[in-house]
Amino acid sequence: MEGRNGSGVCFGILLLLGGATGCDRGDATPARTNSVQDDDAGQCGLSGAVFTTFDATQGGCVDNSPVDCNNYEPKPDVYVSGGPGPSALPDGSYFFAVLTPGSQNTGFIDGAEGNLSDTTAGGTTGDLGSGDAVANRTFTTVGGSIVYGGTHVKGTSPQGEPIVQLFPFDDTDNPDGVCILAICQSGATSPCDCKFDEFKVQKAQPDGGVDGGITQDLATPLDLTIPQDLTSPQDLTTPPDLTTPPDACPPPPDPPLVCPPWTANCDGNPDNGCEVDLDSDPTNCGACGHLCACGSRCVEGQCVAMPI
Repeated sequence: MEGRNGSGVCFGILLLLGGATGCDRGDATPARTNSVQDDDAGQCGLSGAVFTTFDATQGGCVDNSPVDCNNYEPKPDVYVSGGPGPSALPDGSYFFAVLTPGSQNTGFIDGAEGNLSDTTAGGTTGDLGSGDAVANRTFTTVGGSIVYGGTHVKGTSPQGEPIVQLFPFDDTDNPDGVCILAICQSGATSPCDCKFDEFKVQKAQPDGGVDGGITQDLATPLDLTIPQDLTSPQDLTTPPDLTTPPDACPPPPDPPLVCPPWTANCDGNPDNGCEVDLDSDPTNCGACGHLCACGSRCVEGQCVAMPI
């Protein structure tokens, strides 16, 4: 029995119904079990082991286990094997079906609730009846190897054994993608005629991908063009006129005011020019703002006292 810890991770547990469960061939509703049960009483006669695996040429096992894979990517990656070595199914005729968890009691029968491999739509989400008839899922084992003549894809296990693809089968309603593989003797009517193995597939996404990956539709190339408004194209045939400066250019500043000797622009207003005579102005005598004292006058730029 192969197992792994962790929430939402399926365990590769072989489910044998019999013995301690009260399962016998006359019991139509045996107790459900998720653990290995001994068959000491001999009530359930199917021996050997069953397990899911993958095509060695394609891969698809998330566990990276070459022996007993339980966690797969898309549904087509899951195959059924005749069993490992001396624990293989005895020679005989069998069929396989994929079930929703908890439907092992009767779900292996085509048309029963929980059968994801048949052509009957069920009451669980995703059970659309898109599988096929049980006759197309029937095979024989000879010396532990599968002999199959139906339309399901055949492959080769990592151990070099012939294997059969479980697909097509519908989606499980389990939120973690857990499914149950049932291998039953042809004509089985009781779960004692079957063996079960749990496996997990990645949940499908609306874009067609699976959990844990990002897909890109390569059939449609990415549009890398930049849309442009071509309704009013610019006229690039006439070059712009660079000889005339634009109206936005400001006029050049006025040249600074230069006054003749002994004159000055004492009020700072260029409009009235050099309005002061520094030679004789008693309020600006010799320089702007130089005021002669009372009783004096400005002579040649100097304040001179007036005679009494």
